[in-house]
Amino acid sequence: MSLILLARDHVVHGWVLASGSFMLCAAFNVLLRGLCGRDTAPAAGPELVSARSVEAVQRLVAAARRDPVVIRLLAEPGERLDKLAVEAPEFHSAVLAELTLIGHRGPAEVEMAATSYADNPELLVRMVAKTLRAVPAPQPPTPVIPLRAKPVALLAARQLRDREVRRDRMVRAIWVLRALLREYGRRLTEAGVFDTPDDVFYLLVDEIDALPADVSGLVARRRAEQRRLAGIVPPTVFSGSWEPSPSSAAALAAGDTLRGVGVCGGRVRGRVRIVRPETIDDLQPGEILVAEVTDVGYTAAFCYAAAVVTELGGPMSHAAVVAREFGFPCVVDAQGATRFLPPGALVEVDGATGEIHVVELASEDGPALPGSDLSR
Repeated sequence: MSLILLARDHVVHGWVLASGSFMLCAAFNVLLRGLCGRDTAPAAGPELVSARSVEAVQRLVAAARRDPVVIRLLAEPGERLDKLAVEAPEFHSAVLAELTLIGHRGPAEVEMAATSYADNPELLVRMVAKTLRAVPAPQPPTPVIPLRAKPVALLAARQLRDREVRRDRMVRAIWVLRALLREYGRRLTEAGVFDTPDDVFYLLVDEIDALPADVSGLVARRRAEQRRLAGIVPPTVFSGSWEPSPSSAAALAAGDTLRGVGVCGGRVRGRVRIVRPETIDDLQPGEILVAEVTDVGYTAAFCYAAAVVTELGGPMSHAAVVAREFGFPCVVDAQGATRFLPPGALVEVDGATGEIHVVELASEDGPALPGSDLSR
């Protein structure tokens, strides 16, 4: 229990240190908008910590292409890591080496009940396999920064890199705390106290130290409350009290357009895939990744998505920074995207203007979702 408390304190301290950097980046965003007359952000430059997941996938893809055995194994269905260990030990070692760098990261990485790449290395291997089938991303465009704004842009880029370092350390601390809690949950499950190890995430720290009498009932009630809250859509901006936004908004029809903020240029067509942390594995090469928000843990999937669309975020959000570094078309602040964009619809995303145009709706009797049609 003392290790859990110590790790918890490290997480809290990490959030405190990171929050200051987050606020500075937000301030630079406002300042650059005023100087440039539009939403803009500089390239973060080399040694961007949040780019490591993308770089890891790219290195593994390059290694796979040099070995026909790896290509064959990655094309096979099912679990691949054990087969790679036997038939392609060098590539297997490369995967393990990358996990030492990014194993603590993964979709929804700051959520305690999330799964990291270290927890599920097959997820990383599948991402590599999908990237092998995807259209390569173009060279990233250089952001156009007016001369008068360049000194501020240089400072902003430095602050972006610092923010990503702080977040990475915070996520690593969360990863350690998560592992400790899961081990504690596993032991209590073996003792018959919990139904599953993840029940531990529905208790307060004091309750973990001194278990309530009706643990199972308490966990069940809190799981139900979490499901209820997950269905509530708060307004984007509110002051004082607020009412939930309608959760059953009408989806866009063919010919309609949704607008957001373009953070990385390129015009691309693909089928809409609504992605949540637990469904990231469903995303296929050439599809448009549409999510409420994407953190750094999602960015490995950018390697095979045709484009990325999020409801939240700005030019200096984590996903936007990584998208610009590698040239992935990306639109943020497309409010209601997960509700308005019909799953499976063919859309055209313009990463420069921030427009998402619905070309055609999905056909119930149609073929499987095709790859993307790129015109960058």
